[in-house]
Parts: sequence; structure tokens; C-alpha cells
Amino acid sequence: MTGMDEAMRIAERTRNKKAEDILLLDIHQLGTIADYLILTSANSKPHMRAIAEDVRLYVKRKHKQHVVLEGTYESQWVILDMGAVIVHVMEKEVRDYYRLEELWSRGETAAYYL
Repeated sequence: MTGMDEAMRIAERTRNKKAEDILLLDIHQLGTIADYLILTSANSKPHMRAIAEDVRLYVKRKHKQHVVLEGTYESQWVILDMGAVIVHVMEKEVRDYYRLEELWSRGETAAYYL
């Protein structure tokens, strides 16, 4: 399984939890922070928690890997860092404000889920 395959599986997990505006970017050529970046929007703090917890448990079960969680649900933005894949889960207003898509616009769009 390639890194892209696993990033796609993680993005699919967020979609299954009803995340919105899911964007998967291949950023490996832009630096060493990660190979793939997944941006998602949630409707509420409980929705953010459900998305993040599902991803965390999936990675823990499948890869026996610890997922670093940065941020808080109260801040309306959490980041799940799995090394090669980083997932941003944000409430819509926060995502609209920070517009990470523009920051990482040089990354290749690998997949976009509606």
C-alpha cells in the first residue's frame, strides 16, 4: 500500500463521518512537513470530535501508530499528525477565515470529495 492509498483511506473515513469540503493534497514536493495534507470542515465541536476520533482509532487499529492531536475542540480546529499524513478538522467559519487551500496551493490536488 502506498502513502497515497492510505491518505485516500483516511480521507474516506472523514467522508464517512459526514465531513464536508474534503480536500486531499499531495505536498511531498513542497518540503518535509508531511507527504499528504487532508483539509476537512465540520458543523460543530461534537462533529469535529467524531471525525478526529474516528481517524485516530482507525490509524491506531490499522497501523498500531500513535496519532498526535494538536489544538482543541473549543478552538474549532484540531490537527491529527500521523507523520506522512496530516489531517486538519475545522469548523467552517475557521476554515473560511484561514483558507489553508490558498497557503498550500502549490500542492497537487490529489482528490477532492464533495
